[in-house]
Amino acid sequence: GNGSTLQTTAPPSQPQPEPLPFQHPLYSMDVDGMIRFKATGKQLDENDIAIHQEEILNAVVGYVQDTMKREMGFQEVYLPSNSPQHLKCNVFVSSNYLTAKKLVLFVAVSRGLSPGIWSRGLILNSGVRAGSMLAYFRKALDEGYGIIVPNPNKNAVMMRDSNKKVPIPGSASPEEHMDSVWDAFVSPADAKRVFFIGYSYGGVLVKYLLHSRGEALLRRNGAVALIESSHRIEDGDSQTVKSLLAHRAMYWEVNHDVPLQAKMDGDAPYRTGCTCLSAGKPPRVLTNHYFVAAFCIKTVMDPLFRFLNVRDATTYVDTEKNRPADLPPPPPASIDDGGGIYTMDTSTNTFRPDMKRTQSGKFNNPGSEKHCNLCLFHFTFLDRRHHCRMCHRAVCNACSRDRLFMPGASTAQRACTDCASDGNKPFPPPE
Repeated sequence: GNGSTLQTTAPPSQPQPEPLPFQHPLYSMDVDGMIRFKATGKQLDENDIAIHQEEILNAVVGYVQDTMKREMGFQEVYLPSNSPQHLKCNVFVSSNYLTAKKLVLFVAVSRGLSPGIWSRGLILNSGVRAGSMLAYFRKALDEGYGIIVPNPNKNAVMMRDSNKKVPIPGSASPEEHMDSVWDAFVSPADAKRVFFIGYSYGGVLVKYLLHSRGEALLRRNGAVALIESSHRIEDGDSQTVKSLLAHRAMYWEVNHDVPLQAKMDGDAPYRTGCTCLSAGKPPRVLTNHYFVAAFCIKTVMDPLFRFLNVRDATTYVDTEKNRPADLPPPPPASIDDGGGIYTMDTSTNTFRPDMKRTQSGKFNNPGSEKHCNLCLFHFTFLDRRHHCRMCHRAVCNACSRDRLFMPGASTAQRACTDCASDGNKPFPPPE
């Protein structure tokens, strides 16, 4: 025979459904996933975001969840199943979640967040690619995982007739919701191993589940991957939790001094009880918390899935040391981070300000106390206001992770990302 028979030995690949177009009367999405005004093509600035954020988020959530259902075959299911229609919360499961050999739960928590989204601020500031979990879902499905996307953020329903908030049975708190998801979806699934990917406060809920379902989890113990997680290890934590975090968990955060995938010492492992790896150093321009978070989520995706395969923290760190370096993907031609447009300088692979196109005056109100002056995040009970000890602006926790030694202080003081990365440059007084 001729050589044509050789080609038939590869399994026929499933035809991939076409990605859904983003459709909205007012907004369009560009190739980088950034939302723009349809009529003018203008990218949203911080005023546009402040005015239109709910409308934009609703459009994006609709698009993301439609993509999950129509392109990826997710099913939208409801908890508790026996509750009246209006007293439920929606959870998403992949079509193979009951039969897959391994199962992964994606956990992200913040007020008003919908399943399929890492963070509302990421969507608004860094676009749909950065702010949604779609890329991670594709990767997980490609690698044979069943997926469950809990909805720990929906805990009560506003009743139209009485205008009262009624708690959703079994999901009255994010913690209770995680227990319900475990009992309703994870328990009956065939998967021998259960994995978690937790982002930010999602790490707190993953740790809670290690406590509350620890015995069941140990029998099906996969691994825990945490991105910029805000959980802490406490003295009172059980031995099960401590040992799962120490041996079966990996934590990533951006670090300006430690190269990508290198082990971090000091505060991070002490605080988290995990092996902590660096997500590398974002381009200098990315001082805004959302751009740093987007950089982190994108950079660690492949390393994170490699860890889920290996499962053991020590083995993973050793194998990563000896791994040939990945070639970095070609960077985008330019980045607009709201504080000006930065163009790639291909000779040095760094971003430099595009002087012709930058706009000045990022902060209209240097003194706002209602929201973070760096990323515009509105303070909540969970994410409280802090003050930078250098420029005294109100900032959120994520934008003030650095600690600097300052004259007259015996301990390192909280500093915002701007001050920490610019050295000791005091903020100019308001005009």
